[in-house]
Amino acid sequence: MRAVPAAVDSVTAALAGSPHVRYVSFVTGERQLLVLTAFPDEAALHDFVTRCPWLREAVSVDVSMVLGSLKRGGMLAPWLLD
Repeated sequence: MRAVPAAVDSVTAALAGSPHVRYVSFVTGERQLLVLTAFPDEAALHDFVTRCPWLREAVSVDVSMVLGSLKRGGMLAPWLLD
């Protein structure tokens, strides 16, 4: 995600307060923030990226959906241990 530079702190504070946000970090490169989220359904994701107040201070939001995980919390998925 990219935010208006002067608004990065307020955007991160708003993101940190969301129950959907699991992880937020500052990163280098074209984007300023990496935000990992979890939603109960696609409608909740849609609301998050179209209706949240912090979007007024966002320049761009890129969304990628995780289709599967091979390692979580430092542990390999059980089906990879065989």
